[in-house]
Amino acid sequence: MVSTRPPKWLIAGLGALGLFLLLTSIPGPFLIDECHYLVTVTGLSQGRLTVPGTEGLKPNPELFYFDPVAKAKDSWQTPAAATAPALYAPLALPFSYFGWRGLVALNILAFIGCALLVYHYAARHASRPETPVLATVAFLFGSYCLEYAQGIWPHMLSMFLCMGCLVLSDRARAGKRWPWASLSGISGGLATGIRYQNLIYAGFTGVGVLLWAPDRIPSAAHYGLGVAGPLLASALFNRYRNGWWNPVSKGSYYLKSLGRQARGARARQPFRVLWAKLFDYTHHPPVQFLSREPGSGAYLLQRTLKRALVQSTPWALVSFMAMGLSWRRNPDPPAGASELRAMTLLIVPLLLVFGMAGWRRTDGFCFNQRYFIDMLPMLAVGMAWASERARLPVPQLVAGLMAGAVAVLSFYLLDYRNPVRHVGLLYTPLVLAAATVIAWFMARRKPRWIYALLLGACISWAATVHLGEDLPGSRRVRNRKTWVARQAERVIEGGGPAAVVAHFPLSINFCRLHLDHDVVVVDTNLDAGIRGRRVVDELLAAGRRVYLVMDKFYPENLKKKMLRDRTHRTARSVAGLTIEEIVK
Repeated sequence: MVSTRPPKWLIAGLGALGLFLLLTSIPGPFLIDECHYLVTVTGLSQGRLTVPGTEGLKPNPELFYFDPVAKAKDSWQTPAAATAPALYAPLALPFSYFGWRGLVALNILAFIGCALLVYHYAARHASRPETPVLATVAFLFGSYCLEYAQGIWPHMLSMFLCMGCLVLSDRARAGKRWPWASLSGISGGLATGIRYQNLIYAGFTGVGVLLWAPDRIPSAAHYGLGVAGPLLASALFNRYRNGWWNPVSKGSYYLKSLGRQARGARARQPFRVLWAKLFDYTHHPPVQFLSREPGSGAYLLQRTLKRALVQSTPWALVSFMAMGLSWRRNPDPPAGASELRAMTLLIVPLLLVFGMAGWRRTDGFCFNQRYFIDMLPMLAVGMAWASERARLPVPQLVAGLMAGAVAVLSFYLLDYRNPVRHVGLLYTPLVLAAATVIAWFMARRKPRWIYALLLGACISWAATVHLGEDLPGSRRVRNRKTWVARQAERVIEGGGPAAVVAHFPLSINFCRLHLDHDVVVVDTNLDAGIRGRRVVDELLAAGRRVYLVMDKFYPENLKKKMLRDRTHRTARSVAGLTIEEIVK
């Protein structure tokens, strides 16, 4: 029996990693979703569920700069309210008093906590002591979690709660009805209140309890009651701030959009969607913000490749294969066979839902498949369990780790626009993944060193690409947004209530200002500036200083419209960024 208690060296290493991630984080958003979650926290910190500073203003879409689908809303009532999942705000509130890095710290703690859950869960069903270590290393460095851990969008918190739901349900299925089933339900309910898609995990975890727990009905009842509490809290939040009781909805327009996508899907489309998201992202139709390179068909977000799940984590294919085989009747089942079936019950429905959602349901502005990020710790554990019988020889595993890193670095010698580089970074991991699965089947007999070599290459490939491509790309975006926000901060700080008027995507640079300043952000892009002059008059009448922030992309005709017949002065002009104060 392998001890489920993580060794001291691992705990110390996780503490050092967490501190390093916190100290090197950049206090700026990556995309609009972070602003969407942030305004829920800053509102709650002032005792409200709406966006501070928007009360008393007339309904206006330009006040919803933080909402990714603001243009599709049915109404723009004020005070403005977010439709982001409701339970992030109360969980994040204590961390928000330490500013942006306080909210990053919450994500990092969840990331570290999830690593501990991975170790514990893998060890519970392992027969070899290296199994939980392999799972933890693959999760920490062979996934694409590090860049998410340094942001405030709560993917790591969501992942921790989903993994906690699964681990606690394992105890419930093992015959421990109370309190494990209830705690598992609470964790699943909280996860749903952080990201609505987690309702799939929460629901099918309950199905697993109902199917496999010894006392099925009482255990499932305890689980259901656990889920109901957070869902009721989400419903109350949504009712108060948005007017509907649905605990997992962003509004009727959101549900109608999902319905249209599902109805418009052709018979083959779900399979094509899943192929693009799981194996080869070049098969995806054009995506907003991503440029397509004609020589390779690769999508680039600035200088970074957009990749499918297996293109990012080639070792995950072993876990998928192990899950499929776990449903066979086997007199000598592999490690964690029953839990692999439980994982399948969670992961397959999620994949099917996103396949049915069609091409329009895209995660867009990111380098990897963030809709699938919650399954990464489960896949790491599954891969480690599947590798137990191979008894991985350490020298070959280390050699594979080195070979994978060298292979990635050889492609990095080429220019980021070079099609050869794109093809190498996109298709080498698919070849590695397929070869590793074949070697895994062979390793149940012999020779095992081939599987160890290839698995090591898969893990180090994923780690090197994430550290060498995703993290630098994320930091470039965050650095730019932080710089823009600081220019505005130098103008508004110390002067009382203010308002910043900008044009998407520049407008989302300023959401971090909510943490330290009384500021309203207005996005003139949301209605082509039709209500821009009116909202400026309202803000001036409310005693706010109003600043128009423009870069080279700000429409010239809109600039003339916003400043026509107004008294204004240039408050700051630097490196193509101009901040005009509108006096009256």
